[in-house]
Amino acid sequence: MPISFKPWQSVVLALVLAAIAVIGGYFYLLPRYRTPSDIVNLLPQSDATLTYVDVKALRDSGFLARLAGSRAIEEPEYQKFVSETHFDYQKDIDALAAAAIPGQLFVVLRGRFDWKTLSQYVRDHGGRCNNSYCQVPTGKAGHWASFLPIRSNLMGLAFSSDPSSAYMITRHGKMPRLEIPSQSLWVSLPHRVLDHPANLPPGAQSFAIALSGANRVTLSLAAPPDAGGG
Repeated sequence: MPISFKPWQSVVLALVLAAIAVIGGYFYLLPRYRTPSDIVNLLPQSDATLTYVDVKALRDSGFLARLAGSRAIEEPEYQKFVSETHFDYQKDIDALAAAAIPGQLFVVLRGRFDWKTLSQYVRDHGGRCNNSYCQVPTGKAGHWASFLPIRSNLMGLAFSSDPSSAYMITRHGKMPRLEIPSQSLWVSLPHRVLDHPANLPPGAQSFAIALSGANRVTLSLAAPPDAGGG
């Protein structure tokens, strides 16, 4: 038996279906940020030292534990943070991209986040959250950590004297996309760093001097095939 609708019911049904189509299309068209290039290109890049780490690949190979060591895990401050937020980068992060500019650090993290608990941690430590944007003072006077969810599994995080710096982590549509190495870990150094080797660790100074004329130099490391790899 065919279902008949009253005129007002047909209008309501049409509006509901239209809303579902619009919302579904919106979420379908949202960028997925699945590739390293997608993540890195969210960062401010001008004159920045760029870093990318495929944390999952390093973790699966057993290399992450050797790379990170145990000092951070044993630090009481880190243990307190993990206890209060249930967040542990060695387990909860799958990828990390960072851009270091003098006085500022921008990071994009892909992984699993308990946003409610992280927001409460901010409030409990003298910070504040406005909707999903949070900012909290750091241990360095006049400096702030700020973060926001880009997607449910993607965090934009900034350390700066400007508490609104995390807003700079966004799609830069007019900028050319960087050519991203395929290795699990890489660092890209701008000419600003290469032209001032005295600011680098002693072992890297001679290397920087030899490449001082380059515009940008990228160093990379592939994940070993297993925990016993070289």
